[in-house]
Amino acid sequence: MTRRAIIRMLTLASLISCFATSTSPAIAAPAESSATKPEVTITRPQADELFWTGKPKKVHGYLKPQHTEGTYPVRLYLYRKSGDAWVEMDSVRAKVTDYEGYSKYSANVEFPRTGRWRVKAVAIEDDEHAETWSDPDDLWVKTVWVRPPSIAKWAYVDKSELIWGYIKPYHTSGTKPVEIHRWKRVGQHLDAGGRVVTDWKYYGHKDATVSGYHWYSKYSTKWDFPSTGYWRIRAYHPEDATHDQRWSWAWYGGFDYLYVLDVRVETPNVPDSVAEDKSVSVYGYLKPHHEEDTHPVRIYKWKKTSDGWKSYGYVSARVYDYDTYSRYRRSISFPSPGKWRIRAYHPECDTERARWSEDYSYVTVTD
Repeated sequence: MTRRAIIRMLTLASLISCFATSTSPAIAAPAESSATKPEVTITRPQADELFWTGKPKKVHGYLKPQHTEGTYPVRLYLYRKSGDAWVEMDSVRAKVTDYEGYSKYSANVEFPRTGRWRVKAVAIEDDEHAETWSDPDDLWVKTVWVRPPSIAKWAYVDKSELIWGYIKPYHTSGTKPVEIHRWKRVGQHLDAGGRVVTDWKYYGHKDATVSGYHWYSKYSTKWDFPSTGYWRIRAYHPEDATHDQRWSWAWYGGFDYLYVLDVRVETPNVPDSVAEDKSVSVYGYLKPHHEEDTHPVRIYKWKKTSDGWKSYGYVSARVYDYDTYSRYRRSISFPSPGKWRIRAYHPECDTERARWSEDYSYVTVTD
């Protein structure tokens, strides 16, 4: 065997031995480099135990070693409880600032739905730091709950009615976080599908004051309605610094409804002619129904003189049940011959406004 052949055999044996011990020696290098990355310590994110839907709030924590200020080396993951599982819903990058030799990370986080939520922070792997996860932080996300307002089922024009309801969570007593909005039915029309649709005209809103009620609040205000007809009201909580906006709602809807009436005093009936000082029965009708044997109506009388109509005061008339409303009646007399007139009047009371009868009745008094 020549010298050249011996050298070739030794070289081949060396190569075979090398591949037998490691088929890819270059793969070990990255693993060795990764092992040299410094350990990262990241604290769990700190947040309030209670959040409100739609209201961003700051979540923060701390990170060691110190990272470059103004960068975003942390990502916050948001999970929502669904049954027994935590479902990832979203994530947001967190910015770091220098803090006593290490870093503070923070981000504004918004939760779109109510329920049980969890936040976890992860330090993102880079050329110098390994990926590291924090412990989780759990919290509740709630929304403002406004119970639909309550009001009497009927009311009277220009007479204030109490409107009230409840709101959660508790709001500071004496504040006005709730608005009462109102609409009046003005007609109906058919939509493109042939369905009857009610038309409502908006009549503005009024603030309601809250007071403490157990662990939540009760809102209330008084409001009058300017005209007769069918009305509806609804409560609204505008967005503020700590709560989201919310209309009142319940399984039966968010409105309360009422019918607004007006006192109607019909013109009194009296004979066309009557003798002087002779009693005559005067009567008319009063709507809505008033309690029987009360005296809610006055009958005024005037005599025609050369200077105009001279007042002779009034007498009170008693009411009686009549169908679904009331009938008022009173016997009156006229002290002298001439031209007289009478008119009925309903004074203002706790529930109804003052109202005159629609017209006068005229009578001629003879001697």
